[in-house]
Amino acid sequence: MIFNLADGQLARNERGFLNRSLGRDLDAQHCSVGVYELGPGVSGADYHFELTREEWLIVVSGELTLRMFSGERTLRAGDTVAFVSGVESAHQMRNDSEAPARFAMPSTREQSRSVVYPELGQVAVAGPGFFRMLELGGAPVDLPAVHPLSEANLLEVSVEDDADDPDGYRTSYARIGPLVGAKKLGLSVYRIRPGQSICPYHYEIGFDEWLIALTGRPTLRTPEGEQELRAWDVAFFPDGAEGAHKVTNHTDEELRVAMLSNKTDPGAAVYPDSDKVGIFPPNKLFRLDDAVDYWDGEL
Repeated sequence: MIFNLADGQLARNERGFLNRSLGRDLDAQHCSVGVYELGPGVSGADYHFELTREEWLIVVSGELTLRMFSGERTLRAGDTVAFVSGVESAHQMRNDSEAPARFAMPSTREQSRSVVYPELGQVAVAGPGFFRMLELGGAPVDLPAVHPLSEANLLEVSVEDDADDPDGYRTSYARIGPLVGAKKLGLSVYRIRPGQSICPYHYEIGFDEWLIALTGRPTLRTPEGEQELRAWDVAFFPDGAEGAHKVTNHTDEELRVAMLSNKTDPGAAVYPDSDKVGIFPPNKLFRLDDAVDYWDGEL
């Protein structure tokens, strides 16, 4: 399923804003993406922080006011912020403009979740088939110092080349996670030149991946075939062979895409066209035909 973050259909919830959980729709196991739209004068979820889950904010269109311990700031299309678990990442979004504002919220996907609402004095605890809203006891904790949150703009961030990439894969990139202080999720922005691809056709073991087309019209290859995407289209690649993919620029202009995934070491990727498997780290690749018995060389 291809969903467009900018104009895909959302549903209105009980708080009066529009949203949709793509991760729930697609049964993502490791990381999810939610989509939200706030009308003029509307606020998102109450001021809160997560105890275990990491969340990101990616502004798709319009302007958002982001409130945190460190103050308020206005975000625009492409701006990206990470909220790591813990009280220092308490946040709330609202729309102070006169036009709708859309944003995506990638997050880790976990079996249990605890969300603290410090101004309400409540904590939400959820797990498989379980949800409780509990009252918090005791006085709130004052933070003596809070570091301002870092942000990056996916449409404008500087990208670099790998000098040893061969023709066909000469693509510039930037790792966004370190720029925004993320710990559990990784996101890379790629500038793809005409005729070039990001990586060979592959799928991941132990990772969910999400592709976000930022500019231009990239071509996505999956087991179902090829299709051309447009700006703010998002595609999901599940863990395993079903999630095989390759992203190529068949147009005459440079374009940008982002790739989001959960972070786990080591990771493994399988390359069906060449029958290879890669293990990262130690960043080694092997032919699948070279497989040996479990006890080979041990007895």
